[in-house]
Amino acid sequence: ITAEQYPSFPGYPLTRITVKNDDSYTQPYGNIKGKSDPIRAEYSTINDEKTHYREGDTRIYKMSLMLDPSWISDRRESPDIVMQFKRTQGQPDVFVEIKGKDMVVRIGDREQMTIISDVEPGEWVDLFLKVKWSKKNGGRIEIAYRYSSKSETYRRSVNYTGPTIPSRAGKTYLKFGIYKPGRFANPPFPQEHILYITNFAILSPEI
Repeated sequence: ITAEQYPSFPGYPLTRITVKNDDSYTQPYGNIKGKSDPIRAEYSTINDEKTHYREGDTRIYKMSLMLDPSWISDRRESPDIVMQFKRTQGQPDVFVEIKGKDMVVRIGDREQMTIISDVEPGEWVDLFLKVKWSKKNGGRIEIAYRYSSKSETYRRSVNYTGPTIPSRAGKTYLKFGIYKPGRFANPPFPQEHILYITNFAILSPEI
């Protein structure tokens, strides 16, 4: 699999996303949700029907991201959430976060698996997620990644089988960017975190 096979999702170009430990900071991006929140800068696809998922759907999600070279790893208790498979009610079904120095995926309240140990700031990471959405044990999540400057092939790091949709209500959608829910933890997180995201795409493969 090569990243070049997948076109960028319309409307989500290369973006520089910043969160700061500064209550006076205002997000400069008019098309990112949370503009007035210094610790939340996320795109939301809630109004894009084609990005929603339902029981039995299989979807491929692809994106490229890079932690700015200035990135200082925070404590694991204060993660940076970079991608959420959300509902209009309740917690996310699945989300990807930078936790300490690692990138992990969390599935509901049950599972947490490492995608990349010791993520390298200043290097583009291409992510490939294949998800079968299901409330039953037939759900599945496969995740692979590569550092685009170092490899043409992906390395699969997560292969999960089990429920991927908790028993929650509400319309499904995606959010991606940075959300820093633990910024009030003691000690506070580093002054600034900058993330770059591009090449976001969604596919509906044949099952």
